[in-house]
Amino acid sequence: MKRFNLSLIFMISILSMNWAQLPNLSMPIDQMKDIVKKIAPVSINRVASFPGGKPAMIAFIKENLKYPEIGREYGLEGVIQVGFTVNTAGVLENLHIKQGLIEVFDKAVLEMIEKMPTWIPAMKNGQHIADEYEFSLRFLLQ
Repeated sequence: MKRFNLSLIFMISILSMNWAQLPNLSMPIDQMKDIVKKIAPVSINRVASFPGGKPAMIAFIKENLKYPEIGREYGLEGVIQVGFTVNTAGVLENLHIKQGLIEVFDKAVLEMIEKMPTWIPAMKNGQHIADEYEFSLRFLLQ
């Protein structure tokens, strides 16, 4: 078991340091673990997300996105692709339509997104980062 732990720690050391910083392999395993903890901090990564996850986001969209009346009147259907940036505070910025239908549909989608609550920001190595997010919405008459 000690040999396996030593090999694992050695591999982690190689991945996270340059060769000049490698620990002395003859040192006690506990001391080596301490060195690895200092030079290879735990990496926590996650993408930006709507508070409550996808189910909460779907519920929010159903409640806040209104089918434009002209779309109903003329039987218009289609898909809109939208994108935005979730900044380090979880605020949505740079809202844009990547692929739209007609202006009234695009406007309805942007207005709905502007009403969204603050998101949970993305993280990389324990730090909040800005993250690009995009999704598609299908307008379908039933």
